[in-house]
Amino acid sequence: MPHKTVFVYLFLLIFSLPGMANEDTTYFVKDTVIVDYRNFDESQLEEYRKQERFNFQRNPSYENNPIRRMLFKLLEWLAEGLGSRNANFIWKLLYYGIILVGVAFLLYFIMRRHGGGFFTRSIRDQEPITAETVDEKSSREDIQQLIDTAIANNEYRVAVRLLYLRSLRALDDKRLIHWSSGKTNFDYIRELKVEDLKNEFIETTRIYEYLWYGEFELEDTEEFDRVRRMFEHLDTKILNHVG
Repeated sequence: MPHKTVFVYLFLLIFSLPGMANEDTTYFVKDTVIVDYRNFDESQLEEYRKQERFNFQRNPSYENNPIRRMLFKLLEWLAEGLGSRNANFIWKLLYYGIILVGVAFLLYFIMRRHGGGFFTRSIRDQEPITAETVDEKSSREDIQQLIDTAIANNEYRVAVRLLYLRSLRALDDKRLIHWSSGKTNFDYIRELKVEDLKNEFIETTRIYEYLWYGEFELEDTEEFDRVRRMFEHLDTKILNHVG
């Protein structure tokens, strides 16, 4: 009987060893760190709550503007379709894209306003100027050469047109008008404020329009010389004008 009792105790001891080995043997160390508790100033917190930039409950910039709210929803939908639920990155791309388009449009407008910019102007300077291509960028010397050529070829109608353009060049150089291919002759008459020049300019404008747009040809050199003297008298007064 004693042997059986010893055998039972040994049996229980052997099969209880694995359970004892799996017991948690973690030891806890008592925390001795001193915690410094801080109190926030309630008045300062209330001041922060009143500021929009610290309002994280809503987004006023989109709530108050239905167009921006709809656009933001569209961007969220696009971002979700691209695999991201955050549309901020796409919104920034669109924002800077609009800025770039605006800058590009502004540069295009400036280039158009100044005849296509430096590159176009350099190409244009290499091309010969003709009676058909004379504009506000043509110099007085270039126009005079075309006038001399037209007279030598008895092209008096073309010469009258060039004489009129030379008057516009003189008026523009004196800052009495602003010569622009988008304006009409009436615009120049209205723009010219010097009465002493205006009456003669009106008369030469009438002759120019009668010959050029009416497609009338001057019959001989003597008739052309009378017209040319009128333009030259006007040009002399413009060049001598002070003010």
